[in-house]
Amino acid sequence: MLRRSGASSLAGATAESLGDLDRAVASYESALRHNAYSVVALSQIAAICRSKEEFKKAAEYFGRVVGIAPESGDVWRSEEHTSELQSPPLS
Repeated sequence: MLRRSGASSLAGATAESLGDLDRAVASYESALRHNAYSVVALSQIAAICRSKEEFKKAAEYFGRVVGIAPESGDVWRSEEHTSELQSPPLS
């Protein structure tokens, strides 16, 4: 199953590089069906969601990554930044 996960992640990366974000997310989600702990797939979906200003969904995916790989400082910063973006502005 890990090979399918890797192939799906590669397909996701290819679609993402071509600007087809919907297909990229679908490919990364396929990778997650084969390996629910794929940090690459979770991180990429989170980044795509953030770029589409789907901040709540991005924060959920970043949170899953932090649960799997808490030592990843980049993910902590991304999750924190995404949470800030979804908070209402202070008046």
